[in-house]
Amino acid sequence: MEKPTYELILFHGRHDPNQDMDDWGFDMDPPIRGVVGFSCTYLSTFRLHFVDDASFEDAKRRTGWSVWDVRCLEMSFHEDMVMTTDALGVKSYFGDWHIQQPRVAGEGDDS
Repeated sequence: MEKPTYELILFHGRHDPNQDMDDWGFDMDPPIRGVVGFSCTYLSTFRLHFVDDASFEDAKRRTGWSVWDVRCLEMSFHEDMVMTTDALGVKSYFGDWHIQQPRVAGEGDDS
């Protein structure tokens, strides 16, 4: 049986963490896919677990997050925002995020 997977949706993004947000900012597109688990320790260490090596490597390349364990990354934060650093070294800061089942084309938005 195939494991169910989830997506990490990052939105309300900006490149300067001090930017005054007059608008919604940008989303990480596509979302981080292949998530099979999420763990948190004392509201200070947040980790994502991935279904396979391809999903893990894609997320690591797109976020710059540290490897915690096999197929597991530790999320980075700047103050109250999720922080990512892409392969070119560009930092992005996201004020909103959630984990959901992948959307199926043609189905409505029920989040």
